Amino acid sequence: MPPALHPGVRPRPIHPRAFSTATTHDPLASPAGRRLPLALAGAYAIVWGVTAVGPASRETWWLENLLPLSLVALLAGMYRRWHLSDVSCCCVALLLALHAVGAHYGYDAVPAGEWLREVFRGVGWGRRNPYDRVVHLAFGLLLAYPLREVLRHQLRRPALASPGAVAAVLALSGAYEVLEWAAARLAAPETAARFVGAQGDVWDAQQDVALAWGGSVVSVAAAALAHRARRARAHAGAGRAAPRAAA
Repeated sequence: MPPALHPGVRPRPIHPRAFSTATTHDPLASPAGRRLPLALAGAYAIVWGVTAVGPASRETWWLENLLPLSLVALLAGMYRRWHLSDVSCCCVALLLALHAVGAHYGYDAVPAGEWLREVFRGVGWGRRNPYDRVVHLAFGLLLAYPLREVLRHQLRRPALASPGAVAAVLALSGAYEVLEWAAARLAAPETAARFVGAQGDVWDAQQDVALAWGGSVVSVAAAALAHRARRARAHAGAGRAAPRAAA
């Protein structure tokens, strides 16, 4: 039985084909007519299919895909009863696509990361392929918004959604580092170093978690500022309309 929306955060009705956000989306409404989530699912299926062909290490590729495929299965299974806004779906799809590329090449050998390494070499930061750092930052930037959206609809105090999303990203990032280490040691010890992707950095896990946390702070701050700006515009519009109605 899906949980009811909190009365204080029930979104205003919008056309089913309008681009929905965390504050305009009703997760319990019928998903009929929503095309973007299905288009994103199809696009991710294509990206996943292409990156599944000839990965650098098939064992590492399977390990890297366990959690993303579990997330896709969860979102698909609950789609008709409880679904995310279009903005959140875009965030999740982009994060999954970035991860699919990293799983294909290996996070320490992604060509885009090698290009970044050459760029950073000029300022003394080119000692490692930074693609994994980019994805950990994206983990916070892109996952915090959907988490904030879910918490806005589930908590009795929606104001706690933003700090709750930051805390959730921090917890999930730390848990992922532990699971990554455990899976590599137990399932594929011969490829553990490549799967973990530390690239010789003893502080790799701590820096990855810090990047995810920092990304989540930026994400929820931007979302809160955007929401405040929309409310200000709505109040200003209502204030201009009132004198005209009175006239």
